[in-house]
Amino acid sequence: MTGQLVMPKWGWAIFGERPVAIELVASVAAGLLGAVAWYASAQPPLSWRGVAAALVVADVVAGCVSNFTRSTQRYYASRPALRWVFIAVHVHIVAFALLANEPLRPALAVWLTTMVGATIANVHRDSVVVGGAVLVTGLFVLASLELPGAMAAVSFLYFVKVAFAFSTRHHPTS
Repeated sequence: MTGQLVMPKWGWAIFGERPVAIELVASVAAGLLGAVAWYASAQPPLSWRGVAAALVVADVVAGCVSNFTRSTQRYYASRPALRWVFIAVHVHIVAFALLANEPLRPALAVWLTTMVGATIANVHRDSVVVGGAVLVTGLFVLASLELPGAMAAVSFLYFVKVAFAFSTRHHPTS
């Protein structure tokens, strides 16, 4: 595939070993724009908490894009145990709620919904239909939580990132 880069080892878990340049740029740009949009709309005080919350938003948004790429998918397809680690360490929405002074109880509900959805989709990762069912069901569950504006946007993207973009195979692995 043209435009492939050789990613340094530190970036493999994020972008895979050989991301396509435009996909890498799209992931990073989306993350930065997402963080700026959140910061501009939420207008948190300029503090370490606000900056950390913006970094969490950047990670969620960039990961939402990068988890659809062949490079990231290929990296985790060859490392099944790391797939489960990836899912388990994704407590981003809880961290975001704590950092951005958003309500914790709905964040925990988003996290639980995402973990259940990601588990189902990962067990059936070769079925885009199961992944799609997880996606639409999870989004309806999240919509029922009546999350405040920015928290809703981050929650929806977090769910898409972990429970659908990551946990469902979108490309052949060869």
